[in-house]
Amino acid sequence: MATKNKRRGRGGSSVNLDLSGVEVGRRAIPEGTYAVVVNKAELTKSREGNNMIKLEFEVTEGPHKGAKLFENCSLQPQALFKLKGVMLALGMDIPEGSFDLDTNDLVGLNCEVEVGHETYEGKKRARILEYINPEEADEDEEDSDDSEGEEDDEDEVDLEEKLGEMSKDELKDLALELDIPKKKVLAAKKAKALIDLILDEADEEDLLALLDGENDDEEDEDDEETDYSEMSLSELKAECKDRGLKVKKGMSKEDLIEMLEEDDEE
Repeated sequence: MATKNKRRGRGGSSVNLDLSGVEVGRRAIPEGTYAVVVNKAELTKSREGNNMIKLEFEVTEGPHKGAKLFENCSLQPQALFKLKGVMLALGMDIPEGSFDLDTNDLVGLNCEVEVGHETYEGKKRARILEYINPEEADEDEEDSDDSEGEEDDEDEVDLEEKLGEMSKDELKDLALELDIPKKKVLAAKKAKALIDLILDEADEEDLLALLDGENDDEEDEDDEETDYSEMSLSELKAECKDRGLKVKKGMSKEDLIEMLEEDDEE
């Protein structure tokens, strides 16, 4: 037989609540780069009574969309570098000399942040390590692509110069050693034709190895395996870029390690 709950106290046992947007046991998001927007910017005071701006960021993309990140920017003269870094990443113009800043102007602006982990009172929490202006980051990537293209052109010029120093007979021997079909080698009557043939047909790494006098048998030397888990997020990103692997926004340390290990297997 069911029994009815009795009302307790003057107000009874019922209470009106709204729990939407309330986070329970907030977990630290993985380390990585995230696109964020400024939700709140409040001028307040630190525990020591110093002026500071309290910022709340929200992740706007990816599987962790909606996650919150926080930053306190002290307004003490020796600590203004942090606030300046935030403003530059948000794309704000910073005047020369003294100026008035309305914290409301920060709300709604976007940037990217590099997130790491720290332990506070025995618990792991996310911490913003760096603020990134997306437009400047894109420009840097374009410049990097351009410089890589220039390096490729320089490499090709260097190879052509090295080949140009060789005799016709040496070029023929080199072409055959590179497994270029003998018929094609014999068809190249002049040194210039042999150089063009080698540049077109040969694998660049094999060509460089032979020109530098390297022995192919040395490729089987045992190399020490890299322990990626001991590398920082920045080091992992640099390793991926050196290998020509695409680093996507929001990739965690675990994602980068997995990508590097897959590349090792290939």
